[in-house]
Amino acid sequence: MPTSQNPAHLGSVAKNHLWREGPTWLSNRSEWPAVVALEATAETRAEAKVKREILAVTSVERDEFDQLLDKYDLFKVLRIGAWIQRFIGNCRTKPRERASGPLVTDEIQRTKSWWTKRAQLVARQDSRFEADQLHLNLQPNDEGILECRGRIHGEFPIYLPDNHPYTSSLVRQAHVSTLHGAVGMTMAKIREHHWVLRLCQLVKKIRSKCQGCKRFQTKAFQAPPPGKLPSSRTQGTAPFQVFGVNFAGPIKYHDKGEDLRKRASILKNCKSAMWKRWSREYVRSLREQHRNLWRNGQSYPKIGDVVIVHDEDQPRNRWKLAIVTRLITGKDNIIRGAVLKTGKGTIERAVQHLHPLELSCDR
Repeated sequence: MPTSQNPAHLGSVAKNHLWREGPTWLSNRSEWPAVVALEATAETRAEAKVKREILAVTSVERDEFDQLLDKYDLFKVLRIGAWIQRFIGNCRTKPRERASGPLVTDEIQRTKSWWTKRAQLVARQDSRFEADQLHLNLQPNDEGILECRGRIHGEFPIYLPDNHPYTSSLVRQAHVSTLHGAVGMTMAKIREHHWVLRLCQLVKKIRSKCQGCKRFQTKAFQAPPPGKLPSSRTQGTAPFQVFGVNFAGPIKYHDKGEDLRKRASILKNCKSAMWKRWSREYVRSLREQHRNLWRNGQSYPKIGDVVIVHDEDQPRNRWKLAIVTRLITGKDNIIRGAVLKTGKGTIERAVQHLHPLELSCDR
């Protein structure tokens, strides 16, 4: 509606004709404006915020190069790439100008740049890239590699996506180079030259799969529940009906008094009273103690599991690795030990002295 015909601007004029009756075309239906069909334009679609886009992650297609990162460590992958680039370069040059000898630092650095560009190219297909680019102020350098430009002059870390295999291998290498450092130490090592969003989550994921860290973080199997007491210890009609003799043997004594028979009768009555009380109170209380010591859902080792054998005389990093070959069960059919195969032979250990590594061996 034109401004001159809009009565909303004449609210302060109470006697105005336009205010009381509206514009002249309002009473004539033929002069009404046509119905406008509103359709979303490209600009309005760009401004629309769909919640599903927050969780949308672009699936990364993996090829033979990415499989190298899964099979070898980053140091070996970089050397493989450098040898490939040297071979391609030698094929395109004259024999006298071909490179030879061991790899040099520049060749390794060119391979790193190739992997970085490859990871950033995949990141551009992610739905989160535009937000990351705006947040980090990503700008290409002379080599075309995206850097995070900030307020610190000359310190521009290289941007890497968190969902690419090269980034995972780089984090894994940083974790090992810091002697299996914690999350903060590994993140600091990465951020010396690179910047990865959601880095903390990635480091925790890599660290949870590190076999070197599991060697120091794994916990031993829980001790098996206590076995049933023999019936000779809990059932009987008289004290000392079943007894044992220590290494000192029975203690003999002589009494020449006339009241020896009376003393023996009193001693027998006292022992019988103590026996009844012990059977009624103490033996029945053992049930409650055993129930508190044993927790349900206990896990046991399996044949083929790779475990670390606890050794009190050695530091943890020198504990032996072993494979469970046979399980030892008690009379109550509860697993209480295992036969283990080590690098030097076969040993037997209780289950509470074995630390699982979440690995298994078929042989």
